Amino acid sequence: MTLEKEPIDRQNFIRARQYCTRARDGFRHLLSQTWPGGAARIVLPAYVGYSPLEGSGILDPLNQLEIPYSFYRVDEQLNIDLSSLENELERGEVFSVLAIHYFGGIQPEIAQAKALCERAGAVLVEDCCHCLDLQGQATGDTGDYALFSIHKVLPCDDGGILQRNRDAIDPGPLPASLRATALPTRLWRDALFDAIAERRVDNYHRLNAELRGIDGVTPFWPELPRGTAPLNFPLLIESVDRFDVYKRMRASGVGVVALYHTLVDAIDPGTFPKSHTISRKILNLPIHQDVKGEEAQSIGAALRSALAEVS
Repeated sequence: MTLEKEPIDRQNFIRARQYCTRARDGFRHLLSQTWPGGAARIVLPAYVGYSPLEGSGILDPLNQLEIPYSFYRVDEQLNIDLSSLENELERGEVFSVLAIHYFGGIQPEIAQAKALCERAGAVLVEDCCHCLDLQGQATGDTGDYALFSIHKVLPCDDGGILQRNRDAIDPGPLPASLRATALPTRLWRDALFDAIAERRVDNYHRLNAELRGIDGVTPFWPELPRGTAPLNFPLLIESVDRFDVYKRMRASGVGVVALYHTLVDAIDPGTFPKSHTISRKILNLPIHQDVKGEEAQSIGAALRSALAEVS
């Protein structure tokens, strides 16, 4: 027996990660290497959107590779409907399932979804593009693969991560044209994610307190799910047109978004009414790490003003 004085196995206790230009590019590479072809399909959550400028980070790779897909239902908080997912898996010819951790909230049913996938012989891909890389939380470690978006959570223009877990098939190295530049890679590796999460959680609670009592506005999460480092503050505009509020908030200098304001055509309102209800009402307020705690009051004032103008 020979034992080295220092460790030499570079795969031991190291996540198998590749840094790519964007998460969607990592997703496309993964699909190109794991799709068996033919009628084999991937099953997606029924809350996937697009925009004229960005397209769809989820559907674009599937359409480019001509991979069939279908959808499973989600509930009022965009959590996985396990019975719907199980029905899709039982239909057969499913090679993969995508689970999305929306707005940074970890899917509470992710372990059960993984068990269903294992029983059906399908691989589970976790979309962690709204999530931080927190120590001890193991975000993205339940599925066979995980995708992260660097530019969504850190100050850079691009960058993503394709992560392979455990005994999943190695998709091989990314083509040189899809590899991330030095800046996003360095930012991700150097980021103080726990401190960033603390700032975001504090901003969430401050803004939540500021918004109490505003008629026609409902926080998407009545209580921030335990362990969540939120991407933003999602809420539902109940009483007036969301787009009018969006325009006025942007004009006032508050960088709101609406994820997703437009669902892809394949998610029809008759089959997925809950998804369309959320899509019509959702508005996401900024609470990222650059937002100072006292600015919650300004965000709340801008929202009150926009609602009053629309009303």
